[in-house]
Amino acid sequence: MKNRILLLVFTLITFNSFSQKLSFSEVLKLREMSIGQVEEYLTSKGWDLTEEIEESQYSRAMNVFSFGDESFISYYFSTEGVGLISVGFYKREEYSQYLAEIKKIGCDMVDSRMEDGDIVKYYSNASLYFKIITTTTENSFGEKSTFFSILIDE
Repeated sequence: MKNRILLLVFTLITFNSFSQKLSFSEVLKLREMSIGQVEEYLTSKGWDLTEEIEESQYSRAMNVFSFGDESFISYYFSTEGVGLISVGFYKREEYSQYLAEIKKIGCDMVDSRMEDGDIVKYYSNASLYFKIITTTTENSFGEKSTFFSILIDE
């Protein structure tokens, strides 16, 4: 019995060390990687490729990766490299951590407004631009949930 419990604990620890959410600095590093490198890196962290689109309204390819149903990364790229990265969360704690990191690298809020019922805030510093969107939705059972999106651009 003790061996089974130890095996279960070891399995959970191993799974958690291989599948993990990304820190803010790891997401920023994705901007420097090719699409192949991004796919390998995110897969090694437990993320799944859930959607690929060859052409978007930006005339770029897009790949969407998910970490279960908690977090999402959209990666837009072209022949010139990464154009835009979008990170989405359902957990306020993750959003708060990323927002604190955005402020820590010297970004200030330059604008905020309501767009299509969403709260939209814009942060920037000398080299990066962030668009942060807070959306509240209601499902068919009347349950509300909040989704946070952070778009990263140069």
